[in-house]
Amino acid sequence: MNKNSTQACTANEHAEEFGTGAAGDAPPVENILSIENVAETFGIGRWLLRYCEFRGLVKRRNRLGAAWVYTWADCDRIAFIIKCRRAGVRLSEIAAILRTIDDESARVHEGGQELCMRLVEKLEARRKAVDDALSELGHIHDQLGAKFCAGAGSERH
Repeated sequence: MNKNSTQACTANEHAEEFGTGAAGDAPPVENILSIENVAETFGIGRWLLRYCEFRGLVKRRNRLGAAWVYTWADCDRIAFIIKCRRAGVRLSEIAAILRTIDDESARVHEGGQELCMRLVEKLEARRKAVDDALSELGHIHDQLGAKFCAGAGSERH
């Protein structure tokens, strides 16, 4: 597993990392999806994972010996949560989306689709605002560069 990766961990990408040998063969400690390893992989604190568990966003449902461990599906959810938070999506909005994924009701799924579309529109508007600000900053940078070059040239004469 790579440190600081926010790519979703998928079973297909990492299946070879886990022992498929004889019964009783434990995978190497660094390959176990413990809270420590998952936190290190995603470059986040264990406290954030525990908070996500507390909020019901992620659940460690499997045990390896005495330790509760995450599944690849949990890693997918964690990656989704991290990406959404970095984009400025509130945890309450993320929780609502995850609840719709977990619910089997068609009515809930429809509401989840509407929520997703509202968030997409909100993030698209934010992207446009960021793009506009970057464009303006680039323009100002160019103006400052031109002033600096013009000022440096007049000092030489």
